[in-house]
Amino acid sequence: AVFLAKAVEAEPGYVPCQRDLGVTLCTLGRVDEGRNWLIRAVEAAPHELEGRVLLATLLLRSEAAEEALGHCRMAVKIAPGSAEAQRLLGRALTELGKYDEAQAAVEKALQVAPADGEAYRVRGDCYRQQGRSGEALQAYRKCLEINPRQTAVLIDAGACAWQAGEIREAIQYLREVKQRIGTLPYPLSSFWLYVLLYDPEPSPEEVAEEHRIVTEQLQDRTEDQRASFENSRDPDRPLRIGYISDGFREGATFCFLAPILANHSGSGMELFGYNLDPTGNPQGAIGKWFAACRHVAGWSEAEIRRQIRGDRIDVLVHVDSHMPSH
Repeated sequence: AVFLAKAVEAEPGYVPCQRDLGVTLCTLGRVDEGRNWLIRAVEAAPHELEGRVLLATLLLRSEAAEEALGHCRMAVKIAPGSAEAQRLLGRALTELGKYDEAQAAVEKALQVAPADGEAYRVRGDCYRQQGRSGEALQAYRKCLEINPRQTAVLIDAGACAWQAGEIREAIQYLREVKQRIGTLPYPLSSFWLYVLLYDPEPSPEEVAEEHRIVTEQLQDRTEDQRASFENSRDPDRPLRIGYISDGFREGATFCFLAPILANHSGSGMELFGYNLDPTGNPQGAIGKWFAACRHVAGWSEAEIRRQIRGDRIDVLVHVDSHMPSH
């Protein structure tokens, strides 16, 4: 970084040095500085593909899909036949929920580069966000066939296999993830507990040990996230109960949850729903019992937490237990 900084200082208009400095700073964890240098490189050479691709990639990794989209479109305009540019465009559009356009971009990328594993991953993510688990699983399988070392794709494939009813395949993927990384991070470890109910291999002692690990993880998370809440201390006010689930549509969860909510209704409690279901009616089949039902599918955990705290929830009930969306 020091050498590149001196090179840029000696020749301020040399764009490749600006790009290299930006990439190096990002690699060193100085992301804001690196992004500024990549922006300068793009501004100095707006019609060069490499700078657009590097900046778009950084922005997507920084969860700035809206900002990345313009650079992705420009990259495709500069080089319509670039598989990388088309794939990045597909990624940005997927993150923004523009699925039809995203799928078109991914297909163009695969026409140019049929062995582009990352393009299959983007295709899988696009299908998965639409709730099309079977098609997502097919894309993830192809991605893993090309690049079997992608642990993150194994995790996504495991969740999609489970949702598509391919139970043994889901167990196989998640077991491989566990072999690679050891203790699974939360919430993946919670999903793993649910999967173990269908796996004949582990002994009762092994299952108990997995439960112990997840319990310790939850204790650590609770201690880390303790905070003072601004909820009213008035003992006469209605208690606010929040329910979070991806099962607000009619189904097994609905069957046991609906009577509980109906019983709470009019009992001096205020009920709030947080719907994780990415498909169907955002209010779900039981929205009528809620004072408010938030459609939080696709939100990050931090965003959901802020919404729950903003609603001043006193008791939060996660209905789904150890499920893929937990």
